[in-house]
Amino acid sequence: MLNVLVILRYVIVFFAVFFGFYYISQPELALKIVTLGMVGAIGILSFITHVPLHTQDAARLGWKTERPDWQFEVGFANLAFGLAAIMASMCPKGTTGMTVVTVGYAIYLLQAAILHGYRALAARPVEIKRLIRSSLLTLVYCILMIFFAFHLK
Repeated sequence: MLNVLVILRYVIVFFAVFFGFYYISQPELALKIVTLGMVGAIGILSFITHVPLHTQDAARLGWKTERPDWQFEVGFANLAFGLAAIMASMCPKGTTGMTVVTVGYAIYLLQAAILHGYRALAARPVEIKRLIRSSLLTLVYCILMIFFAFHLK
């Protein structure tokens, strides 16, 4: 189940970015697609992987723990951003709300990318897989969200 959700997140991001660029000449529609996909859907799916599936997700990340409180906090933050993105997307002429929630999520995930990058580089040997997957890919994800939020505003 967890692997399906992880793959689904990649698929959703791919389509949100693709259609964000496809509709870039229609800024409000493109921003709505990006906000609903990259923040709304991903936030909710990340909540599911971090909270109900926390044991499997910790194993996947290499952060097994007896106290998954941090995973729950991360999951709740993802859920909050996901729900806020859906609400902002439903507002007529809601580009300001969509911009704020998209940039907020990007900043939140940028901090996670920095943390993952630091932990991957500090490990001996350096954890290249974690560096790429959890830091560099997340960094690209954040840059894309910020690009769409400000370019389409």
